Amino acid sequence: MELTADHHSHHHIQLDVQHHTHTRVGRIDLVQLEPEGKVHRRRLAADYLNPLRLNAIDDAHRGRETLNLERAGIFGCLPTLNAILQDRREVIEAAIEGLNRSDFSAELILCCMRGTDNHEANLETVKLAKDYIGKGVCCIDIAGAEALFPTENFGDLFALAREEGTPFTIHAGEADGPKSVWKALEYGTKRLGHGVRSLEDPKLIEKIVAEGITLEVCPTSNIHTCMFPSIEEYPLRKLMDAGVKVTINTDNMTVSNINLAKEYGKLIAAFDLTDEEIKGFAKNAVNACFASEEKKKELLEKIEAAV
Repeated sequence: MELTADHHSHHHIQLDVQHHTHTRVGRIDLVQLEPEGKVHRRRLAADYLNPLRLNAIDDAHRGRETLNLERAGIFGCLPTLNAILQDRREVIEAAIEGLNRSDFSAELILCCMRGTDNHEANLETVKLAKDYIGKGVCCIDIAGAEALFPTENFGDLFALAREEGTPFTIHAGEADGPKSVWKALEYGTKRLGHGVRSLEDPKLIEKIVAEGITLEVCPTSNIHTCMFPSIEEYPLRKLMDAGVKVTINTDNMTVSNINLAKEYGKLIAAFDLTDEEIKGFAKNAVNACFASEEKKKELLEKIEAAV
C-alpha cells in the first residue's frame, strides 16, 4: 500500500475488492480532500461493496446463492512518497470501519506496488499489515508492472512478511513469464495472481500441482492486455486438465467492463463448464483463502448446498 499526499493535500487510495475468498471483482480509485476525507472514505468503502454483493455469486446463470466478500485490497499510487505513517493508519482504519458498516463480510489486502522509488513505502506497508492482521486486514500482496519491475527485486518485502508471520499472495506470471512465478514460489506464496504463463514451463506446472498452489485467473483482463486473442483460446482447460487449482476472477470491473456473473457466463459458454466444475472453482477459492478454518467450513458448506 502506498498512501501519499501531493501538494494539494489529497489522499489517493485504490480499493481492489475481492470475492468471498480471493476472487477480484472490482477496483475503485478514491480521492478526497481533507478534512472531510476520512468520512468520505468510510462511506465510500461501505457503499462500494453493496452493489458488488449482487455480483459475488458462484454461478449467476443458474441463480445460485450469493456468497460473501471476505477481502478487499487497498493501495494508492501517487508520484510523491511524503505521506506520514499516521495518514496511512487513518486510511486503513477508515476503510475497515467503512467495510464493517456494510452487510458484506470483507477484509483488506494491503498491496505493495512494483517500482524503483517506493521501496521504503512498501516496507512500511508490510510493517503496517502486521498491526492489522485479524483486525480487518488479512494479508499483503504486490502488484504493478511485472515485466518492468521483476519479482526478484522484492525479496526483502516477503522475507520481512515471513519473519513477522504476515500472510501474502503475489501477482506473477502475467506480463512476465515463468521465471517470475518461480521466484514467487521461492518466496513462499501459496497463491498467484494470474499465473497463467506458468504453462510455458512444464516443470513449473508440475511444481504448482505438487504443492497445491492456487491460481487467481482473470480471463477478460488477460484478453484485454493482449495475452490471449479470445476467451475461446484462454488456457482454462489446459490448467484444469493439468490439475492446477484455479479460481475465477474479474481483476478490474471498471477497466474491463466486467463483473463476476459475466465472467462466469463467458467461461460457461466457451468451455461448457459443468455444475461440479463451477463448484470446484469456488472450493479452490475457499481453501486458498486466509480466513479461519471455521469460516472456510461455513463457506464450503454453502457451496455444497448450492443447487
